[in-house]
Amino acid sequence: MKSEFVGGVDVVTEQIHDGDFLQKVPKECLGSGLYPRLKKLVNQQKFVIALDGTPSVPRDSVGEQAVSMLRKSGIDEFAFIDISTDEQLRGGLKNFDRFTTFPQLYVDGENYGGIEKIEETFNAGKLGELKNPKAPAVAKSSLNKHTTHVCLNRLLAKIIVSAHAYALHNLESGEGR
Repeated sequence: MKSEFVGGVDVVTEQIHDGDFLQKVPKECLGSGLYPRLKKLVNQQKFVIALDGTPSVPRDSVGEQAVSMLRKSGIDEFAFIDISTDEQLRGGLKNFDRFTTFPQLYVDGENYGGIEKIEETFNAGKLGELKNPKAPAVAKSSLNKHTTHVCLNRLLAKIIVSAHAYALHNLESGEGR
C-alpha cells in the first residue's frame, strides 16, 4: 500500500480550499461516480435549483415559491435538478451538503441554502444581487465539511494501515531491530 505524508491540519485545510486535496483523496472516498456527477450538476450554470419536479411543474408549493422568488428577483436563467426522478440523486444531494430538505439553491457550484435562506434573501431585496459576480454568495470550497471529515478519516485510516504494514515489514525483515 502506498502512502504519502500530506501535511498537518493547516496544510490539508489549505489544499481543500484550493481544490488540490481531491487529487490525494482515495477514489473510494469520492464514491462510485456519484460525487463527480453531483459536482457537475451543481456547476452546470451560475444558479442551479434542486427541487421536486421542474421549474414549470414543481411537485410542491415550496419548490414553486423558490422558483417564483428567483424569477421575481430577475434570476431567469437557472438550471434545475429534478430530484423526484432519481432516488440515488436525491439521497446523494442530501449527503453532498448535509441538507435534508428541498428545494436547495446552488450559486457558483456551492450550496446557498434552502427555502428559508432563499426567502430571507428575497425579502431583504438581495436575491437578485447574487447575479453580480462580485457578490460574496458563498465561500469557495472543493469539499463540504461532512465530506471533508469522512475523507480525512478514511485517509487517516489508510495512513495508519500503511504505517502498521511498514512496521511489520521492517520487523519481519530484521530492519526494525
